[in-house]
Formats: sequence, C-alpha cells, structure tokens
Amino acid sequence: MFRSSSTFSLIFIFFSLAPLSSVHGELVSMTVARSKDHIFTSREVHMQHLLEISLQGEKQFETFSEDSKKFFGQVEKTLVEHLVSTEAAHFSSMRLLPEEKEKARNRLSPAVFQSAAWKKLAPTKEEWEEVFFRKVQAN
Repeated sequence: MFRSSSTFSLIFIFFSLAPLSSVHGELVSMTVARSKDHIFTSREVHMQHLLEISLQGEKQFETFSEDSKKFFGQVEKTLVEHLVSTEAAHFSSMRLLPEEKEKARNRLSPAVFQSAAWKKLAPTKEEWEEVFFRKVQAN
C-alpha cells in the first residue's frame, strides 16, 4: 500500500498532529524580553496590560501594536513587576495570602474576560493568574 516507510511515517505524523491544529485563540506571541529565569512574550505583556486597566476601572479593553512606544512601555512595566514580585517572594512576610489573592481577584472587572482583546489571547486561568498575582505582589 505505501511505497516506503517514510511515506507512512509522514502520513502518521500529519494525522497525529491534526487535532492540535484546532486552536481556540489566535496565536499572538513573540519573545520581547528575557531574564535569568523567565522569557517574556508579547502575549504576556498584553495580558498584563488588560489586567492592569481592568483594575483601574477601564471599560475599553484594547491592546497596543507591538511596534508602538506604548507597547514598549508595557514591556518595561512587566519587567519591573516581575523583578519586584520575585524579590518580594524571597521574603516570607511579603507573600500573598489566599484571602489577599481572592480580594485582588474580586477587584477585576468581569468585562475584561469578555472583551475581544482577551478572547484573542485566550489565556488559561493558570496563565492569567500568574501574571495577575505577580502584578498584585509587585504593587
């Protein structure tokens, strides 16, 4: 049926990877910075920005173009928050308690999760909570 095992292998690989192609969110990510222990992506910066404006009570949830000055400002802000939260995590008295996390989570506007910008990023709960609690700990 197959002329060679390599043809069969290619067909097998294609069909085994086909289920992975049904992605719900649009892939919008590129590496924008790197620290010793973390690679920062444009997607993460966009999440950080949307969560930040949600905490500020904004009603319009939009992201910036990756080549804009505002985006680079958000990259810088994301790096600083990561640095501050990493330092704070080293001090046991600076760690967020579960009730503090819940209180902070309740300050988020539910509208951010329904926005087109958020849906385009399609983050998992674990992803956005990591970014969000890093932001809360840094502030």
